[in-house]
Amino acid sequence: MGGKRTAVSGWLLRRRINKGRNELRLRFWLLAATAAVVLLVSGLLGAALMQQYWFTPRRAVATIGEYDITLRTLQQHTRYRRVQLLNQYFTYSDLLQYVGERRDQLQDQLDQIQEQLGEPLVLSEQVLEELIVMELVRAEALARGITVGPDEVEAAANAYFGYDADSQAQIPVPTATTNQESDGEPASTPVLTPTPYTEAAYHEAYAAHLEKLSADTGMTETTFLAMFEQRLLSGKLRDAMALELDIAEEEQVHARHILVSLHDMGIAQDVLKRALEAEEFAVLAAEFSIDSANSGSGGDLGWFPRGQMVAAFEKPVFSADVGVFPELVATQFGLHVVEILGKEVRVLPEKILAQRRNQALDKWLFERRNEESIETLNWWEALAPTEPTLQDYYARMQRTEQRAD
Repeated sequence: MGGKRTAVSGWLLRRRINKGRNELRLRFWLLAATAAVVLLVSGLLGAALMQQYWFTPRRAVATIGEYDITLRTLQQHTRYRRVQLLNQYFTYSDLLQYVGERRDQLQDQLDQIQEQLGEPLVLSEQVLEELIVMELVRAEALARGITVGPDEVEAAANAYFGYDADSQAQIPVPTATTNQESDGEPASTPVLTPTPYTEAAYHEAYAAHLEKLSADTGMTETTFLAMFEQRLLSGKLRDAMALELDIAEEEQVHARHILVSLHDMGIAQDVLKRALEAEEFAVLAAEFSIDSANSGSGGDLGWFPRGQMVAAFEKPVFSADVGVFPELVATQFGLHVVEILGKEVRVLPEKILAQRRNQALDKWLFERRNEESIETLNWWEALAPTEPTLQDYYARMQRTEQRAD
């Protein structure tokens, strides 16, 4: 009898042990399955975050040869452009209360800015074109050995903030201006002289600007300073190309005209007929021309090279022989009766030479933009920045005013 009880007890004990082992196995597999699910979800979330914040920002939105413009660069510079537009917007808004006749003009500018801010893809595409130009300039400058030193970048940044490192800190004091109409006596109203930054004040303004820039655009100090370097490189390259030009002389035309409104075709045809019949051109100009700038001088436009007149006027004038042009010339300004007084190769005025030099880089960029191996992509279009917005800036201004109060 005792042996039978012992056998039953042993069986019950083994059963409990086996049950406990089964429960432990089940718990283990449940924990393992839970851990696997957690790891899988974490991996998926991690992969998504890596894609969003690491891989996607580094994907190219355009390639120039072997150089890539990344989405991050495009987004930062687009946000920077939006900040510039927003600053203009609030500046014009403040001016509205002080202007009279220019009110409509300022309102038009405000509307244009709002339109630009409301088309994020268009704005991003414009910025992308500028980034492509910046890379073309950088590459050409590098090829020519043109560089910009750290001291030059620092000086440009100082100038941006109105800081002169060589000036001495001054305390603003009222300084009387000289009234030129009162025999040297001081003017009755004293004027405060501009006060240079102290070094501490400059660094404080610089740090505050970088903090705001980072919050608004994601730009770092390195990117901010790189914009000054790029501007300096462009200037140096423009100067180098200007020195290479040999354009002291160009074909020029000496002409005079009589300008008639587009609505007065009959009058214009009658004036042309009378001019072709050798009636005094200067007298006709004084009577009929609506160009008040030169009607009193017989409609004389002086000597001018190509590029100084609108294309619709320039093309027939440079192809014409000396004498009255036998047809009316229509432009957006009106109907022109034109007489060619002379055509010859002449020395260009210094003002025109300076203009030609300034155009040299623009012409080179236009040609290089079409020649270079440049590919623009469109996968990023849905990621064109829409911030900061007018509402963002307005809310910030409200918070700033509240803190000031």
